[in-house]
Amino acid sequence: MVSMTFAGKNLVKTILAVVVLFSLFGCADPAPNKLTPEAAKQFLKLRGYNYDEESFLSAAKASDVIAVNAFLSAGINPNAKAQDGGATALISAASRGDRNIVDALLKGGADVNRKDEGGGTALLRALE
Repeated sequence: MVSMTFAGKNLVKTILAVVVLFSLFGCADPAPNKLTPEAAKQFLKLRGYNYDEESFLSAAKASDVIAVNAFLSAGINPNAKAQDGGATALISAASRGDRNIVDALLKGGADVNRKDEGGGTALLRALE
């Protein structure tokens, strides 16, 4: 059997205490900082976007995930349709294979069953 000295036992106890404290507090994910709608609108303005559906669709098309999330935080309709073709941001992102924008839109409440003027959904356009 291995015998430990008093100092060795205290060292083990200290290391265990530090590990437990870090696992409880130090390594936890911080709470996500969600923008208020007004702060999100200000942020969008600073990035050069107007708060409207056309700018939202433009940000999604440009793969600007930060702006898309800000639009969603500000309360934009995630199912806004483009005037030409009626595609939503989700349909367009899916057809381009833009996974980051698709993920952001799905988390923001975009409807996967919305159809464009041709009757296509995001899934159908992704498969084309």
